[in-house]
Amino acid sequence: MALVAGLLVYWVLGGFIPDADRNPTGPVRVAAPPESPRADEICAKLLGGLPRELAGQRPRPVSSAPHRVVAWGSPAIVLRCGVTKPAALTPTAQLLGIEGGEWVYARYGKTGVWTTTSLALYVEVRVPEKYGEKASTAIINPLAAPLKANVPPAP
Repeated sequence: MALVAGLLVYWVLGGFIPDADRNPTGPVRVAAPPESPRADEICAKLLGGLPRELAGQRPRPVSSAPHRVVAWGSPAIVLRCGVTKPAALTPTAQLLGIEGGEWVYARYGKTGVWTTTSLALYVEVRVPEKYGEKASTAIINPLAAPLKANVPPAP
């Protein structure tokens, strides 16, 4: 029973999102964010304003919700727009201010997960450990301007 519960938590937190990158140029298997017409509208604007390349990585196709999800590189850096409230966002969570936005950070295995907390929608960026310490400067910083320009602030 504990194993089943553990696997369920792992899945809910997105542990099964990026694939093993067996095909570094093929589609990245990605769980779609929850359906939401409001998020569809906002996320479409955001995705249209994102940088073509990120941290020197080229875009990759995604397996689901291409209007809400984008990926770059191998292993894939994955941005999902309109996700549910992150488990890491607790009353005592330490928020990180980056380029005028607030983020909460969590690590799940070999993946760092950055999620916005100051916007009307939660936007999640999954960064494989390959990118290491570059995550905040080479990945999160270039996303700050498109996020602020296309996603309204939290009420």
